This record gives sequence, C-alpha cells and structure tokens, in this order.
Amino acid sequence: MNGKRWDSVEERTYEEEAFGQRARRLSEQGEKVVYRIDCDTGMGIITDYRLFPGISLQFNEICGSALPEQPCKAPLLELNYCEKGQYECEFSRGGCACLREGGFAASSQNERKIRSHFPLETYVGISVLIDVSRAQRFVSAHYPELSLCLDALPERLCPEHTCLSLPDHNRIREIFRQIYDVPAAVEAPAYYRVKVLELLLLLTSIRPCPSACVHYLKGDRKALMEQIRLRLQQTLDEELPLRGVAETYGICLSVLRRDFTRLYGLGPGAYRRRCRMQAAARMLVGTDLPVTDIAAQVGYRNASKFSSAFREEMGKTPAAYRKTHGVLEH
Repeated sequence: MNGKRWDSVEERTYEEEAFGQRARRLSEQGEKVVYRIDCDTGMGIITDYRLFPGISLQFNEICGSALPEQPCKAPLLELNYCEKGQYECEFSRGGCACLREGGFAASSQNERKIRSHFPLETYVGISVLIDVSRAQRFVSAHYPELSLCLDALPERLCPEHTCLSLPDHNRIREIFRQIYDVPAAVEAPAYYRVKVLELLLLLTSIRPCPSACVHYLKGDRKALMEQIRLRLQQTLDEELPLRGVAETYGICLSVLRRDFTRLYGLGPGAYRRRCRMQAAARMLVGTDLPVTDIAAQVGYRNASKFSSAFREEMGKTPAAYRKTHGVLEH
C-alpha cells in the first residue's frame, strides 16, 4: 500500500498553509519531515508524514503555553488525539474547544483556528489533517473497494458549526495507541497508512450521539474561565470556597463547574487540588523545607490530610516522593 509522493507545488502549498513562516525544517527522510515551530509563548516539534495526497499524519510535541495558528485556505478536516497534557483552541468565530488526555476530537476548518493553548504547558498528541476533496479523489481511484465516503465526514462529525468530542472512545483510542507502537518488522509510513485508513473506515461507520457534537465555548466565557483558573492557581495557600468564587465572577456554581470542566477537563476543585499537589511536588524536590511547611504553603493546615491528598494525586506519600526524586542541590 503506497502513498503517492507530493509534487513540489503541493508540498510548498501544504507547508505554507499548515505551518506558516514560523516553522523551519529540521530533517527530511522520505515521507517524513520534522519541523520546529518557535514563538514567544512556546516551542513545538512536529513530525509530519505525507501519507496520501490530501492526508497528513502529524506527531506533536509541544512545550509552552500557546502557539499561533496559521490561516488555512483549504477547508481541512482535522482529527486530534491527546496522548498527554491538554489542548484547547480558539476559533475565528469566537468559540473555544478543549481536548484532554485519551480524548479524540474532530473539527472542520470552516471553523478556522486562530490560536492553540496548552494549559499544562506540555502536550503530546497526534493530528490527522485531511483536505477532503483531494483525499476523496485519491482513495476513490486507488481503494475503491473500501467505499470510503470522505466528502460526508465533515458534516457527519461536525454538523452545524459544532466540533466532535469523544473523551472515552475505546476503539478510536486503540487505533491511535497502535500508531505509537509500530511493529519492528514494518516500515513506519506503510503502517501509518493502514492505521489511518482503519481510522477513516471507523469514522465513516459510527454515528456520534448529539451530546458528543458540542458547540464551542464562546470567547467571553472562555476568558472568564481563564480568569478563574488563574485565581485558583495563584492562591494555593488560601481557603477559597467555590461558591464564593462563582459569586465574585457573577455566575452560579453549576455554570462554573460545567464550563470549567468543559474547557480544562477537570472540575475547578479537582484542578485546584492538582495544582496544589504539583506545587508541593516541586517544593519537595527543589527545597529542603519540612513537609509540614510545604503543606501549609499549598493550603493544608493538617499534615495528615495533606499526605493523603498528595498520595492520591501523585501515587506516593510526600516522604516517599522526596526519597525517590531526591532534593536538588542548590
């Protein structure tokens, strides 16, 4: 099963639309091209495979809080899987969507992305970019026995300006995890072609329930949730009842929980607890402060409750975590 090599015009157009002027090539080998994208708020390594005309597979590794998006002329269908971290994007119509670990999302670039955010400042995932009309012509000519109807996919997956969000679809997750695990005896590009075709066959056969086709969170609501997230993150040593936070920002508690979870993948309470434990873990490794002092700095007056919460989040007691990771030399 072989993919046709792109000609120079196709490749140049693809690079301009997918990466813009901020990307530079690090290496190239056959269908595989590695790019680096830099900006003030982050850096990304994108390993790109041109599998078929109109279909590209990308392995994404991002460090930082945000990357700009390049305006795209072609109406692409974008499929994303999050292996690690969290990915949220803003759209030109003012909306926002979020993808968290193990989740799958599909969006049509009729809803053009203008910026990508990574709230946990790290992201590992896979993207499949499809120029639907070009891909349809190719698969119809070369794989007619598959009867793949790619032309119908954008409306099927993303009807009426929605995006598809499947946080826990076992069959889709299994395909992406297999993509990360190429058998030793198989060439990677050929293996990726098989798995992407398998994914497309699956997507043309499933019927997402209406609740999976979510409307983008509006920009003003996203901005409000970001303000709340920063407040939760920057006041870890304080008591901060969520009902009081909701009242301060003029929304009811149920709306706060709903929109915060939709955007960040965790409820506000769980997010704040994770921030506390991550801050504590950094202090356990980066300082020689007693555990009781660290507990107080992340809002726990009771060391026993802190130890239980830390173990639940990090898998080890504070003492065991410090022993395993050591205290950094200053």
